[in-house]
Amino acid sequence: MLKKQSLRKCVPVIQKIPGYEKVSRSMISRWTKEMFNNEEMVPKKKRGRPINERFEACVMERLISLKMTETDSSGKKVDIEVLANAVFNYELFRVAAEDVRNYPEFKDDERLKAIKFSNGWVQKLKKHYKLRRRRCSTKLKNKPSEEEVRNQMQKIQKIMLDNEITAAQVFNEDETAIDTVAELLFQYVPSTATRAADCASSESRFTTMLGSSGEGIMLPTMIILKCGTEDKVDLSGEQTLEKLRRERLNDGTWEPRQLFRVPITDQKTGKVYDYVRPYLIQRDTFNIITVQHKAWNDQVGQLLRVKHQLKPWKGIKSPDKKCLMVEDNVSFHKTQQVKDAYAEANWLVEIWPPNMTDELQPMDINVNVIFKSIMRRLR
Repeated sequence: MLKKQSLRKCVPVIQKIPGYEKVSRSMISRWTKEMFNNEEMVPKKKRGRPINERFEACVMERLISLKMTETDSSGKKVDIEVLANAVFNYELFRVAAEDVRNYPEFKDDERLKAIKFSNGWVQKLKKHYKLRRRRCSTKLKNKPSEEEVRNQMQKIQKIMLDNEITAAQVFNEDETAIDTVAELLFQYVPSTATRAADCASSESRFTTMLGSSGEGIMLPTMIILKCGTEDKVDLSGEQTLEKLRRERLNDGTWEPRQLFRVPITDQKTGKVYDYVRPYLIQRDTFNIITVQHKAWNDQVGQLLRVKHQLKPWKGIKSPDKKCLMVEDNVSFHKTQQVKDAYAEANWLVEIWPPNMTDELQPMDINVNVIFKSIMRRLR
């Protein structure tokens, strides 16, 4: 078999052949490298420490949640199904490996004692099991075209220029879920998977609405707790807030429980429903605590926020200057009733391009993501 060095020495001879005058040593080197790395032609020689298959398998078992289904409809046994891979950073690989190294079957292995579980070791483990980093999501989101994004951003910029709005008067707000079992953002899954499905629980979750200007001026906070009532329209019978005020918020700064009433037309049926939402408000800061059956923000919550937080806050902090709120593309932000509420509160409002929250929205990128990262690491 020819050696690489022998092929490189042929370069002067090859250059004399018509049509091959531009062949260089680097080209020959690249071609021979590809040829000699072809497993069908030359078997690769393994380097480094031999792989401890059993040890690596135990490490992966510590990182993967498995479920065994006993039988199927025909009575036959079903293979193990991977439900969730709990890995989202290299540190978890190392923690699992350190744990497995202390197993009785491995604690006396001198080779394993010498391993430091470096980034290189983790990369080899990932390569061995063909793991790839993937975003946790139930579906892939369709991003708008670059032209659509530019047009919308230019529209927002024009509004700022026409109304002489500075960074201190342009705001963004976003809701973020607060949960002790914080959902993961990424996982390492088999290379054939395009996305990763998370398994976080939402039973103990509540939502916080945070907002800030371009200069870091924070807006009043709205906290949305989960309530147990079955009526999704009239929550006046919910007593969670009054109990919270008596037992936890008894410093005298929170007003007694109040009711927010607003008629909303169902877009599908055209029927008008009178929504009633209890809330607590702090006198000096306009901070609000309210409830919703899933602890989510919705059209009722947004109307409550605009009327009892954004309007009075602007009247004190920026009474003579126009303020612009740039919201994400969620459906209730685009309803005419919410737009009218902003206009009545003397706020301008615009919408980010769809499915671009994780790339454009300042609160999501610079504030909420940091808090969620901390919660994921605690999990």
